[in-house]
Parts: sequence; C-alpha cells; structure tokens
Amino acid sequence: RLRDLPMRRGVAHGARRAFASRSAGARALQVIDTHCGGEPARVVVGGLPRVPGATMMEMRQHMMDEADDLRLLLITEPRGYPCQNVDYVLPPSAAAPDADFGVVIGEQNKIYPAFSGHNLICTATALVETGMVPMVAPLTCFSLEAPAGVIEIEAACDERSGKVTGVTLHN
Repeated sequence: RLRDLPMRRGVAHGARRAFASRSAGARALQVIDTHCGGEPARVVVGGLPRVPGATMMEMRQHMMDEADDLRLLLITEPRGYPCQNVDYVLPPSAAAPDADFGVVIGEQNKIYPAFSGHNLICTATALVETGMVPMVAPLTCFSLEAPAGVIEIEAACDERSGKVTGVTLHN
C-alpha cells in the first residue's frame, strides 16, 4: 500500500531537519509497506534526497554515513518495530546504467547489507504492483542494482488481479 509519511516536528525532528537540508521543499516520503513470507520491508519509492555515488556501494556508504536518520525514522518506533527493514529505491548508478532501478537496504542496528533476498523480493513486488515497472503477464523481467551488483528479476504476475505471485532473483 502506498502512503506518505509526513515529516513532522517533534518525533524524529533530527531526521526531519536532516531530510529538509538535503531536499529543500520536500515534506514527505512515499513508502509502500510490504512483506515476504511475513518478513516486513518498507519500500521508499519517492521523496528521497539525491544520493551521491558512482556505484551503489558508494550510495550505500553515503546512506550509512550521512542519512542514517532516515533509516531510524522509518524502521524504529513509533513508525516501525524491531524486525522492520527499509529499502530505498534509487536511480541506478553510473556503474550499472542499464539497470532499471537501484536499491539500498537498511536494517536494524545500522546494518546496510549488500544483498538481501527478502528485501529485493519486496522491492521487486512493490515496483511491479505500483506500475513503476510495467507489468507484463505472465512474467515481468527487469533488473535492480544492489551494492552487491546487478540482480536480474523475474516476477510471475497475474494480470487479472494485478498481483505478483512469485519472484526469482538471479545474480
């Protein structure tokens, strides 16, 4: 489900200030709450500041060093909970210009894995079910650039329901 998380004064005020300083005028993040077999992921599809880096690994490092307040805002109380993760959908880096999207994953305890199967499945599902990647039934194919490299995605789709019914990752 797509929703905006307003950047309010008070709770997570530091994250609000950090976000505002990176993207003047932006007031909301667009997120989709998903899960894969019960493992939750909050997929951020809009409202992020520009993330510098020539590779997705460099973008990951930037998110760790300069924008960790966003991870805290999105996956800790009162908006998140102990097993919540966040997946930042970004443009692909210069190192993988043919990828459809890039993704940086943030988990609890300031962990930013280079690859996570359940997070990539959640991100792929969100991208297809929202139309950010056009659904082509019965199989939608595209690629995501993660810090670990480019992952080819095969999303099995049910055209009638508009739902992804399975995701295969190839890296």
